[in-house]
Amino acid sequence: MEVHPGPNGKAGFTLMDSKATGVGFTNVLEGDAFLTNAVAHSGAGVAIGDVDGDGWQDIYLCTLQGRNRLYRNLGNWRFEEMDIGEAACAGQLSTGATFADVDGDGDLDLLVNGIVAGTRLFLNDGRGKWTEVKDSGLSRTASATSLALADIDGDGDLDLYCTHYIDVMHLFDPTTRFSIIKRDGRWMVLKVNDQPTTLPQWKDRFEALPDGRVRELPEVDGLYRNDGRGHFTPIQFEPGVFMNEEGKAIPPYRDWGLSVMFRDLNGDGIPDLYICNDNASRADRVWINSGKGTFRAIDPFSLRHTSRA
Repeated sequence: MEVHPGPNGKAGFTLMDSKATGVGFTNVLEGDAFLTNAVAHSGAGVAIGDVDGDGWQDIYLCTLQGRNRLYRNLGNWRFEEMDIGEAACAGQLSTGATFADVDGDGDLDLLVNGIVAGTRLFLNDGRGKWTEVKDSGLSRTASATSLALADIDGDGDLDLYCTHYIDVMHLFDPTTRFSIIKRDGRWMVLKVNDQPTTLPQWKDRFEALPDGRVRELPEVDGLYRNDGRGHFTPIQFEPGVFMNEEGKAIPPYRDWGLSVMFRDLNGDGIPDLYICNDNASRADRVWINSGKGTFRAIDPFSLRHTSRA
């Protein structure tokens, strides 16, 4: 593909005034949410696609507070806001979104991620009217960040990978109190804020390191197989879906997932998986797809530098 300079002979971008375009949107995070939840500082997402079939690319913008917005492209760099009802995802910390035809009817549907909101699916009627699918099979409680779709198993429909993070970082809260105990030579987190770690909100959330320090664990990412009609089945815990570099089945990692993409990394025509993780202790992951929707880790020495973001 060739990119040609504009009429003035110069390549590059020109900043468009919001008054001229009609896209008057600002992602805002203020008040207690800014002060008490560092997870929300990672920002939000955007999706671009032709939602009404007129040939122009429309823009869906996520916000951390308030309502997400969808702008219809009128052509000539002019946009107008559309009424999108529940697809505005009011009241949630929206983090990521994408347009994709998940039910095979030829138009673009909408997937929206959010903190403690999971992944919400809205089907498109072809004219930019949205209906939420409540029983999509996607998590509605995860703290989901980014998402990517590809046909991972060669059955002709789009499957889904969602990176997950965490709802609130309690370890960064100076008021959080831990009670740890050494049992059989190993440190264990017994209580959090005087509550036993057997309670659902604390179960498997913290671990004690050999030196007695406490580490907070993020959520497991979500991998979903599409049935072709827009209903998804989580498969990340199925044996053999993820394998180490030796080909042995392993459970899914608990990484601080921020972004993800499918790409054919080894030239075999099959979408592989690249995941960017937050924090220095969690390396990025590269998984090679077998073509049947199972993934094998590459040799860790093949990826000498990672994003840490």
